[in-house]
Amino acid sequence: MENKVKLSEAIKLVNAEIEKNRKLLEDEAKSEGSPIMVEGETYTGYPVQTIVDPGKVIPICLNYDFPTYKVLEEDFPQGMWDDLAQLLGLEHVYAIDL
Repeated sequence: MENKVKLSEAIKLVNAEIEKNRKLLEDEAKSEGSPIMVEGETYTGYPVQTIVDPGKVIPICLNYDFPTYKVLEEDFPQGMWDDLAQLLGLEHVYAIDL
């Protein structure tokens, strides 16, 4: 029984951290906060770092449940990177400073 309680508490803590991160991102997307750096690659193969409006990229990240992957320290879905690359006119995006 004690293990179930520990597991239940751990799940609550993880879920609370995910929700905290989600709320922070939602608030940042709505405000005129600091620009976000995105790293990627152009269609000609050159690396690029660009500064973007959080209001444009955060909704894409939230659509792919970015806070969950961040809290669990898992790889983000390829679809998120592809959507960000398309938005920014890049071949690939592989990092975002959130």
